[in-house]
Amino acid sequence: TYYSMATKRPDLAERLVVDTVDGVLGWEKLKEQIAHKKIFVLKLDNCHFTHTGRDSDNINNLKKQLLFACLKRCYNLHMSMDKGIDKIFVREKTGEQAELHSDIFPPALFIYPEEECKYLTRMQRYGRHFCNADHRLSRFMLENADLLQQKFPGMLKEMIRILQEESGEELISGVNDLLNCLRSLPGQYIQVPSDLFLTTEDLYYAK
Repeated sequence: TYYSMATKRPDLAERLVVDTVDGVLGWEKLKEQIAHKKIFVLKLDNCHFTHTGRDSDNINNLKKQLLFACLKRCYNLHMSMDKGIDKIFVREKTGEQAELHSDIFPPALFIYPEEECKYLTRMQRYGRHFCNADHRLSRFMLENADLLQQKFPGMLKEMIRILQEESGEELISGVNDLLNCLRSLPGQYIQVPSDLFLTTEDLYYAK
């Protein structure tokens, strides 16, 4: 996984270039800025999920996931969604953040909000950078991450794909169909709350 790669190969971080609101920084400059300012903000213009199948997009996604794996390993990350601008705030680690299972989920998938946020993610996949880790669907996935990986890896993989690649009604119906499938499976390894489903109210649409 990206996270185990970042853990086993800390030298990878030294090769990363980070695009921030204060300019493009190498890893050492980034550490200096954190030590000085205690916070920096990622610039996300060229950091959204891209799945067109082109090699360049695959490489960009690989770089994005490695970047987030290295950042999560060393710092605390929080996000905000505001009109056309997504932000990620990076700070020194202070205590332990709740488990995000970055060995199971792509490191850039779930980020906790800087302030209370009712949305799961952006309605349109273009410009989508992350999902709100404090949303009820995210909490369900995180709390059941190990069981989903062990018992239903195919469904888990499809849920992740939908959250990264689908927009609007396709995202909503895709997630709800998978939740209904989990509810109907024999054995009931995972209890899916009856009120857990998505609507358009869960997706952020910047007018």
